Amino acid sequence: TPAEYTSFLKRISKSLLTSGIVRVVVKLSAFILMALTFVEPPAWCSKGAENLCLEYRNMVGIDEEGNEYQYYPDFGLPMLSLSTSFITEAVCTGVFAVFVLLRFVLEGGSFFSRTKSRRMFAVVFLLCVSLAVTKYCSAANNHIAPFVRLFAFSLFFADVTREVYSVFKMLPDIFSILFILFCVVSFYAWMGVVLFYDSDEGRDSFSNIVEAMWTLWICVTTANYPDVMMPSYNDSRVTVIFFVSFMVIAFFFLMNVTLATVYNTYADEKSALQKFNSRKKDEYLRLAFKLLCSEGGNTVDRNTALAVFLVLNEDYPDIPYVKAEDAQLIFEYLDKDKSNDLDENEFGLVVEAMLIEFDRADSYKTMVEKHFPHTYHSDSYQWLCNVVLSEYFDRGIDILVFLNAIVCMIQSWSLLMGDEVDSDAYTALQEDGKIDTIWEVLETLFTVIYCLEMALKLLVLGTKRYMESSRNVFDGFVTITSVLATVYVYYPNDYSNANLIRLVIMARVLRLIRLLNSMKKFQIIINTLDKVLPDAKRILTMIFFLMYIFSIIGMTAFGGLITRDPDNPISSRLDGTDFQANAYWANNFNDMMSGINVLFNLLVVNNWPEQADGILAVTGSKYSRFFFLGFHIFGVVIIMNIVVASIIDTFVNEWQESGGGASINKEESESSSRSTMIFKNREYFVKGTSPRY
Repeated sequence: TPAEYTSFLKRISKSLLTSGIVRVVVKLSAFILMALTFVEPPAWCSKGAENLCLEYRNMVGIDEEGNEYQYYPDFGLPMLSLSTSFITEAVCTGVFAVFVLLRFVLEGGSFFSRTKSRRMFAVVFLLCVSLAVTKYCSAANNHIAPFVRLFAFSLFFADVTREVYSVFKMLPDIFSILFILFCVVSFYAWMGVVLFYDSDEGRDSFSNIVEAMWTLWICVTTANYPDVMMPSYNDSRVTVIFFVSFMVIAFFFLMNVTLATVYNTYADEKSALQKFNSRKKDEYLRLAFKLLCSEGGNTVDRNTALAVFLVLNEDYPDIPYVKAEDAQLIFEYLDKDKSNDLDENEFGLVVEAMLIEFDRADSYKTMVEKHFPHTYHSDSYQWLCNVVLSEYFDRGIDILVFLNAIVCMIQSWSLLMGDEVDSDAYTALQEDGKIDTIWEVLETLFTVIYCLEMALKLLVLGTKRYMESSRNVFDGFVTITSVLATVYVYYPNDYSNANLIRLVIMARVLRLIRLLNSMKKFQIIINTLDKVLPDAKRILTMIFFLMYIFSIIGMTAFGGLITRDPDNPISSRLDGTDFQANAYWANNFNDMMSGINVLFNLLVVNNWPEQADGILAVTGSKYSRFFFLGFHIFGVVIIMNIVVASIIDTFVNEWQESGGGASINKEESESSSRSTMIFKNREYFVKGTSPRY
């Protein structure tokens, strides 16, 4: 019957949509679409022949020193053909279309009432439009495809979407300050045009109101200060008043007010989001509790609670799979009064309980404890354990690491001091493949000691407890790498450069950073870094999205214009510019990755006017400056200030939690958050600091 057929289709759709493989394929398709933008032929060279872009890439010349260079420099990533790019995009579009169809079959009439479903449908529709434009017009005229790919990719970054929403809420306050800054720049530009009329300063930087405003905006970014004022300052020291007063008002005051505004808005938005999420969580948990309660009762029994985890496993793949044993442990953890059911207060902690990790205590037993209990309980073995776990053992290893650093420094002393070294003799000494100097003997001895340290810690701690420490993981990785490097270098083969060992062992010196952990302020800095990473991931993704958008715009507007092709008249426009003098040829928008590199340079701010002037020279239009101005406002003034605001907010919270700099022992904090519980005569460690997701 139609009803049975519909029910069958829904079961199939549900099974596929909750399948981990299907979700991986869809996410992989979104990633491939994004990556396609970096390896497909750019639009500016896609007109005409199939492989025209490759022909441009292979056009080279020879400079005066005999070095080969590209006429149209790019980043050098592999480049697909137009047909391969089209097929790749079509396949990924097909994957999205099937995914949307499955959602439509499962959700039925409620499909278009769900925000994510509507967005997925919009993505598929726009991807189809993009394919049609490419097929029936040309790839060169398809300027919407990269933006649709970004839209598809962003569907899997809900946190970034919320961050973008927060940025939009900041814009009115930020633009009000930028308007004040605009007024200040306009007033000083007007004053500068009048003040420096018919002078070198006026002709170079204040020839008209537009040039004066551009000069002063660069001044706000500090990229041309104090160079910009030197012509007039050399003539008259009084002119310093003009520039200093401008920098005090615009740079020191207004730009920092912008930072304060961003910080205040960011902190408010973060607090509001946390309160909203907490309120929604409590609201939904109360609703769930009422639905799960037995008729006329006010508790949720064990079987009903465990059934909830089965439903989560089957229907909600975004939530990590909860094993049956873990579900039992979560229930035991929640059932504080051991009544075999959960009241509303106990059920309200289910979300927190799902963040807990349960580990069987016997999984932490070492090999000696499991297989040689008599040896484990002997006085001599316990003495060894006490020695290895003592602070003196770690301090002794730290001293050896310090001595190892000195040995590495002695070996490289001539290079570090910039002394002239006989390159042939130095190379022969490094690549003889023999342990024939006292320093190489010491390096090998240090490696043996590190191996012994690793073996002792594995013996005493066991593999599981050893791997739980990031410090041990780092030490073990460097130790194994140094052993492999030593064998690879000194075992007879074609590669015998001892510098490989030295570089690996130099990484070991980073262990000395943990000595700073005894400093209270350093502990706060490390904890701040650890806690800011989740925010940093979202913000960095947002920066990437912004750079992606501006790089696409840059390729569309400026692609192929930075060229050294003598047959292209545009190349002569760069003659005599700072862009040419600084050999900025690789800083262009000839391909996607080169554009990303340019935009990263703009984030750093230094020397960005040279880049802007190069684009101005080849376009012949001062409107190109709006591109750089826009990226500076959104990238530097807004998003980079959000980065600073995030760090300040996290640092302030960490400072307050630590009691204004009181000592924080991370290992003690973790151990204090670990408790034990007994279930079915087995002991489990309950670790509240290790979230499941």
